[in-house]
Amino acid sequence: MLYNPALTGNVELGRFAFSYRDQWPAIPGRFVSFAASYDHYLNELNSGVGVQFLTDRAGSGGLTTNMFNLFYSYQVRLNRKVAMMGGIKAGYINRRYDFEKFIFADQIARDGAPTSNTTGFREQANFANFGTGVVIYHQEKYWGGISFDHINEPNNSFSDQDAFLPIRTSIQAGYNVEVVSPLGTRTRATVTFAGLYKSQLKWDQLDLGVYYRTEPILFGLWYRGLPLKNNESSIPNVDAILVMVGMKADRISVAYSYDITISPLAGFTAGSHEISLILEYPKPKRKKRRFFRVPCPKF
Repeated sequence: MLYNPALTGNVELGRFAFSYRDQWPAIPGRFVSFAASYDHYLNELNSGVGVQFLTDRAGSGGLTTNMFNLFYSYQVRLNRKVAMMGGIKAGYINRRYDFEKFIFADQIARDGAPTSNTTGFREQANFANFGTGVVIYHQEKYWGGISFDHINEPNNSFSDQDAFLPIRTSIQAGYNVEVVSPLGTRTRATVTFAGLYKSQLKWDQLDLGVYYRTEPILFGLWYRGLPLKNNESSIPNVDAILVMVGMKADRISVAYSYDITISPLAGFTAGSHEISLILEYPKPKRKKRRFFRVPCPKF
């Protein structure tokens, strides 16, 4: 849901999801994030609804972002096996930092004065945020979507000068391949190829991954970087290799992933750790559903 609100309610009935990420723990001011969400599919209305809370702490200045989002999606069947879902997101964001952890030029000029006389800064920024997206998918084989966040370009400045948050574009796609045994019989295993591209002004990021799923185990391998793009330096434009392992037991799914840093920061970050937990409601006992899910991995 964070990348595309059209994926809201992409579940049998109801789903709680929790995620914790600790990025670069060996570096002072590491990045720590926590997210919690609930989404639900309303079969009678062909609609999904959801709510999400996310908090992120970044850097030694105590920069903290708290985000609360509401989601809605709607499904349209294009034919017996292909459907389209569109979604919207409305949220409220609070950003703040610890003013006391910064040293300003006037403090240095006054021989290390304990406080600054700098004016025109606010310690908090509060603003509304909106997003939208769409995804087209086959019930078993593929999906492709595009979404736009910050479509209202909110002002997130901490000073008297405006700083409008640019629109972020995300493109998601994937394809499932069923594994066939050497004897030609089908198995319950699936290989999934997936990609995520994000762009905001001149900044962008590409993630490419592959999953191997055989109940109840999931293995994943991802690459993050843009090695063919000129980043105006001689340093390779690469970031990390991600390895993931997950398990599903009944309606409970858990996964752990570790980022192996391959950028020039390799050897200094201690990588990144992320753990996710999903709790789903049992499938309801009712007549044949009109809804089928986007066949993307849970994690």
